[in-house]
Amino acid sequence: MMCLVAKLHFLTLVVLMSILGSVNISWAAPQTDIPPSGIVLTDDKEYFYPRPLVTRTTDFGVGMAQGIFDKDKENLSLTVFSIGRTHYQENKTAFDYKILLTSKTFLGLDAGYRWVFPEYSAMEPFAEAGLAMLLDPKDQFANFIDYQRYYLQVSTGFDNLFKLRRSVKIEAGARVGNAGSHVFASVIYSLAD
Repeated sequence: MMCLVAKLHFLTLVVLMSILGSVNISWAAPQTDIPPSGIVLTDDKEYFYPRPLVTRTTDFGVGMAQGIFDKDKENLSLTVFSIGRTHYQENKTAFDYKILLTSKTFLGLDAGYRWVFPEYSAMEPFAEAGLAMLLDPKDQFANFIDYQRYYLQVSTGFDNLFKLRRSVKIEAGARVGNAGSHVFASVIYSLAD
């Protein structure tokens, strides 16, 4: 009985296909003479991928710094650990704040304004300018009024190195102050809020 039902279904399918085959049905899109237009890129669109919805991150970094950090004018090579916050704005800018701890017991405070350029690469290159302060514990509160502790800072890097919601960043830059200058580079792991 089951075999008879299967043969009946098969024959019904064959008859329907032959009827539909005699009727001219076109399933393709209609042909037009309109050429395709070019893609127009505007500044309010993201070019490479949808930008992650990350507005604030907590950053943990480790890096190296080389140069003059103190009034003693001694050339040092330091390991630097940092913890910070980055607050991204809608117009491709960000505020960046960090606390730095170096291998020579300097404590640093760093604040910067960041311009992010996601239209150039999915890794989101950036440029940053800011102010840094390196404190020496032996000077205690005199650190805050000592103009030789302050540095102008510029840096560049990538905000989204592995395209993982801004979780890995790299940064390299320089600081210039009255006491001297130094260069730095760091790798930063970020946790999005």
